[in-house]
Amino acid sequence: MITFGTSFLPWIGLWAGPVRGLVFRQAPRIKEQPGLNAPGSVADIRPYLAQASVLIHPGRGDAFPVVVLESMLAGVVPFLSEWTGALSIVREIDPGLVVPLDAEKFAEQISSFWSAAPEHRQALPGKCKTIAKQFTAKTAAQPSLRPFIERVAAIG
Repeated sequence: MITFGTSFLPWIGLWAGPVRGLVFRQAPRIKEQPGLNAPGSVADIRPYLAQASVLIHPGRGDAFPVVVLESMLAGVVPFLSEWTGALSIVREIDPGLVVPLDAEKFAEQISSFWSAAPEHRQALPGKCKTIAKQFTAKTAAQPSLRPFIERVAAIG
């Protein structure tokens, strides 16, 4: 079983009863316990980002997930699947942050991150912020993305 000890693992977003049950049936090593916090959708993600070190986003086909920019602006290092549209900007931070869509590969990369030289790990939050700040409502490629970019900009 995976345990979180004194760590805090929030699961933000869709977390309705059927989804919660599906997750625990599909990943039997993960059990509900004190370190796993699943508040569902939240009005203000900033308190969660302030406590976070990494974002784990094993997305499938997300064109450009806003949560990636939100976390980067907060200095949270994102780990993404290779099936996520934000992978090009995340590779600029560190190519190792883009991972094949496989739970074991994600675990290996995250473990590698924590065992990397402290100087490397400590440089990544600053790189995240620098790259994310390039995305503004004025630079959004599509006008339809501007409201999302403006919302993200309010985080940083």
